[in-house]
Amino acid sequence: MIPLSLAVVLIAVGCGGGGDDEPAAKASTTPTTSAPGAKANTPAFIDILECESAGGTGTAKGTIENQGTEPVAYELTMGFHDGSGKELVTGSATTEVVAPGAEVEWTVTASGLGSVSTDDVVCKTATLKPVSGGASATTEPQGSSDEEFPCDLLTVDEVAQIAGNPLDGDATTSQVTENDRSWLARVCTWTGVGTGAAEEVTLSVTRNDAFPAGESACPPPMGDATPVAGIGAEAAWIWDDPGTTLKVGELRVCSPDAFVTVRVSGTSNEPQQRAVAKSVAVKALGGL
Repeated sequence: MIPLSLAVVLIAVGCGGGGDDEPAAKASTTPTTSAPGAKANTPAFIDILECESAGGTGTAKGTIENQGTEPVAYELTMGFHDGSGKELVTGSATTEVVAPGAEVEWTVTASGLGSVSTDDVVCKTATLKPVSGGASATTEPQGSSDEEFPCDLLTVDEVAQIAGNPLDGDATTSQVTENDRSWLARVCTWTGVGTGAAEEVTLSVTRNDAFPAGESACPPPMGDATPVAGIGAEAAWIWDDPGTTLKVGELRVCSPDAFVTVRVSGTSNEPQQRAVAKSVAVKALGGL
C-alpha cells in the first residue's frame, strides 16, 4: 500500500507502456513551448509511463526532462480523466532539482476516482511550474534530511523477505490530494527485481506536525475500509480486486508521530497483500 505562484510552463506530454499486465499510459501530446510570462529557460518534456486507477485512487508515474539551460525543480499537477474526457480529480508532486538535459522521476496520486478502472482512466498534465529549491530543500518531512527516507526505514533484505522476492526502492516526495485536503508525503516505491510477476510496494510517510495547521493528521479512508488491530493508534485496510491479474491493497495507519500508508500492488491474494503491508508498516513505524 503518498508533494505542491509561479508562471505556468506548457510542456509536451508523452506516453509509455508497461508489461503484459500493465496498460499503457494514456495521454495526449502537445508541442513544447513556454507560456506567456514564463521563464524562457524552463521548457520541459513530461513522459507519462504509468496511469492507473485502483480502489478509487489514481496513480501516475513518469519522468520530466529539463530542456532549459538552468537547474530547476518542478511542481507538477496531473489531471485524472474518465473515458469521456471529464476531469475527475487532480494531484500534484514536487520534484528535486534537475540539471539541464537530465531527467527526474515523479509520482502523482489522487483519491476520488470512484469506480473508474485503469482501462478507462486517462492522465493529462494540468500544469508544470518551476519551483525554487525543489523537494529535497523545501518539502522534506520534519526530522529527516536523508534523501533515501523512507526507503532506509527497511533494509533491502527485510523488504525482500516481507514481499517474498527482491525489490528495488526509490525515494521521492509527493503531494497527496484527497477530496479537498492535501499534504506532503515522503514516498518509497519498491519495484520487483528479476521477477516476471508484477510486484510493487509503496510506503508513504507524513509526520503529524507536517499537516496544515488545524487539520487532522489522520485523514479518513476514501471508500470502504476494514479496521485493522494491533498497529498504530488507528489503522484501516482497503482492498481492490478489479477482476484482472493485478490486485491492489492499501493499509493506512495513524500513529502518535506520523501518518503512514503502505500500498501493495501485484498478483497476490488479499491476505498475502495485507500481511505484506502490515509488516512494512510495523517496520517503518519502528524506525521513526
